[in-house]
Amino acid sequence: MSLPVTQHNDDFATAPQIQVDHVPSIAQNGFKTIINHRPDGEAGLTQPLSMDLAKAAEATGVHYHYVPVIRGQYTQAQIEHMAHLLEHSPKPIFSFCGSGMRASELYALAVEHVSKT
Repeated sequence: MSLPVTQHNDDFATAPQIQVDHVPSIAQNGFKTIINHRPDGEAGLTQPLSMDLAKAAEATGVHYHYVPVIRGQYTQAQIEHMAHLLEHSPKPIFSFCGSGMRASELYALAVEHVSKT
């Protein structure tokens, strides 16, 4: 895969912004779920819309979730939603945002949330 992917463990990886044409490669690399944390339009016209990524994921048999977040402004609801996805989505999970940072931070917050419950 041509994307710089950070493998956090066997079940979870993060990456920077993907394009629609990356989705088949993500699926071929064994990922079963994609989670998009980048709000639509954040990077202007260079960023694919979530609905286009969802269609590409569906075409490859990969589950897709849109959980847009703003770095440093994570809500409890977003953390809990991410924790739910981590527990209930097919694995391994591929999560992305603009640089991969938000995806990594939200992952850490969700893991922490699960450990407290």
